[in-house]
Amino acid sequence: MEDVISTYNNPLAEALESEPNIGSVPTLSSSAMIAQLNISQWGHRRKDRLVSNQVADMYGAKRSAGKYDKELMPEFTKLIELGKFVAMARKTHSSNTLEWSNMGMRMISTDAYPDYVEKMTALENEFNRKVKEVIADYPWEITKAKAALGNMYDASLYPTEEVLKSEYKWKLTFQPIPEAGDLRVDLPNEALDAVKQGYKEFYTGAIKGAMNDLWKRLHNPAKQDGILDKLVRNLEMTTDEYGNEKPTRTSEGVFEAAIEMCRMMRDFNVTKDTQMEAIRHELESALGSTNVESLRNNMTQRETTRLKVEEVISKLPSLNM
Repeated sequence: MEDVISTYNNPLAEALESEPNIGSVPTLSSSAMIAQLNISQWGHRRKDRLVSNQVADMYGAKRSAGKYDKELMPEFTKLIELGKFVAMARKTHSSNTLEWSNMGMRMISTDAYPDYVEKMTALENEFNRKVKEVIADYPWEITKAKAALGNMYDASLYPTEEVLKSEYKWKLTFQPIPEAGDLRVDLPNEALDAVKQGYKEFYTGAIKGAMNDLWKRLHNPAKQDGILDKLVRNLEMTTDEYGNEKPTRTSEGVFEAAIEMCRMMRDFNVTKDTQMEAIRHELESALGSTNVESLRNNMTQRETTRLKVEEVISKLPSLNM
């Protein structure tokens, strides 16, 4: 393990307190890009107005008091599992990229790109395989839906196999991040200056937001739901019903997530933030000499690691959350 970096100068953190300086990140366009994932799927839940009105009338309620949603394919396990798979794929995309804008665009560093593409390609292949299975079983599952829904069955709500197939799409696109000064549009000088200034503000805010996203994954003082927050709780001691001290449950998933954050800080530090690099080394030092089994069984190792992680948290920048 490399020695911990002891320098904690952070140009980006200083920028949070003053006017951001785009010049501090001149290589962003060559070290990162925008990734956008769009997955569409058939919506197999529908509001049933007739049943909603019947329920309201039955209970003497106003018809605006509630609505009844029905599952069109209540016993189609493969369809339900496909929906869960799509949710997992979107989560994987989000956890392996950083926030860039509120329009679905995420930032991926060039260092993280190869692993990210490998993961997403595998997920896309699995998505296509699952879609084929759903399409193949669809005619028979409609028959089962008729029996399951009884009088609530409405044939007009079920698309043909061809239409159903067209509902499922997976699209992952990449685009470069233009520098704030690299805008080429045919406008009068005054209007062009206004556009450049607007983009500069967006660009600066997006960079800051992406880095803050990374910091908040480590530690979120407002919600206490960062990876390091969870790890500290995993390493604390508690008492049983008899007042005896015992260790809390140490989750392997939380420990592995903390290790993964070291990789994220290495691969996504596109601003070359020296504080982030120092924190990464210190966290690697705290976790690299232990493992989950040791943390569960060696109370001295457990307490030492907890104190080291709390020390790392104390050095994280304040993001005014």
